[in-house]
Amino acid sequence: MNPTDFQAPVGTAILLGFIAAEIMTGGFRPREAGPEDDRVDLASLLVFPFVATGIFAITWLACETWWPGWQGAAADWPWWALLGALLIGDDLTHYWWHRLCHTSRVWPLHRAHHSAAYMSVRLQYRNSLPFYLLMPGLWIGGL
Repeated sequence: MNPTDFQAPVGTAILLGFIAAEIMTGGFRPREAGPEDDRVDLASLLVFPFVATGIFAITWLACETWWPGWQGAAADWPWWALLGALLIGDDLTHYWWHRLCHTSRVWPLHRAHHSAAYMSVRLQYRNSLPFYLLMPGLWIGGL
């Protein structure tokens, strides 16, 4: 079995674990959350996988078209090099993208994430569609 076969189930299990912990402690549906918050949080949670899958499909097609010989190029890298590529290509770019989205020009793309009157795991994916479409880590991860 390929290690990439575990990525979606493990990520989903981690998210469900945090949701379960919040449900057990009463934090998943805070008093401050209204019906509109429920709709926005659910829509955001459902949109993200489709956007990410679409970006990964586009980058896969681009790589197949323009750089077909690169497939599996990192397969023989040691684990520490793969970890470094992940930390730089995904985590660091997400950090800077998030910082940029707190500036006045890009703030509207990220405002929904900070619009709730509560703190919960529900806010993890609460962003606008353009925020995700322009997120560099998704495009780099797809490559």
